[in-house]
Amino acid sequence: MTVNLQGNEFTIIHRTNKKIKRVGILLENKNEIIIKTPLKFKAHFLKEVVYEHEDWILRAINKVPSKTQFDFKMGSTIPFMGKDYNLQLISCL
Repeated sequence: MTVNLQGNEFTIIHRTNKKIKRVGILLENKNEIIIKTPLKFKAHFLKEVVYEHEDWILRAINKVPSKTQFDFKMGSTIPFMGKDYNLQLISCL
């Protein structure tokens, strides 16, 4: 399911759990809104939840780091715990 907020398109991901008592909103990526709800929450209300919290979502989405794609090729770099590491191919024969 997608929603458009001020020209930005977001994908809504719905997660349910029997232990959840209230509706919660998470922003893990720049283009995804994760909504956690109790089991009996109706999915057609998800967009209403997003529109009710539109101001907060648009303010908070700027603080979320963008999800990066990694190239696992010889010589490319991958960030890990604040440092960039070069990939090297090691043969184990």
